[in-house]
Amino acid sequence: AFALDKNDRPVIAWVEDKLVNIPPSLYHSRVLRIKRWNGTQWSSVLNENYTYSYPSFPLDSLSLAIDSFNQPVLAYTRWNGAKNLIRAKVRDRTTGTWTAYGELLNSNPPIYTTGKNPKLVLRSDLPIVAFPEGDTTNASNIAVKTWVQE
Repeated sequence: AFALDKNDRPVIAWVEDKLVNIPPSLYHSRVLRIKRWNGTQWSSVLNENYTYSYPSFPLDSLSLAIDSFNQPVLAYTRWNGAKNLIRAKVRDRTTGTWTAYGELLNSNPPIYTTGKNPKLVLRSDLPIVAFPEGDTTNASNIAVKTWVQE
């Protein structure tokens, strides 16, 4: 995923597969990486890696935006063993932790089962996420979710 920060410098986000040896088994995990170009090199935006282990909840299909505080906001899919779930999170600028915007975004679980490829934009720092969902008959529907300031 790609976005420009407030200084028009590129920020990229991606997920890497990683093999972890925890005897007696090998496990796959996925590591979220976010880097920002500082003018001379790529620097990490995250103080620590955001990791999910297979088979529980791997991240996929990232969409990235940068808020007015120059912090990354992500929308992504996460497999729960039965279907893809859509979530949006923002990185807190003081603690470095990730905070979810509300609950999962899937429109009508369990009827819509295959949410994927979310696209994220910000309006006044609040995310708007659009994504296709398939139902049990493989029909596609487009869902759009947004947040309101309380």
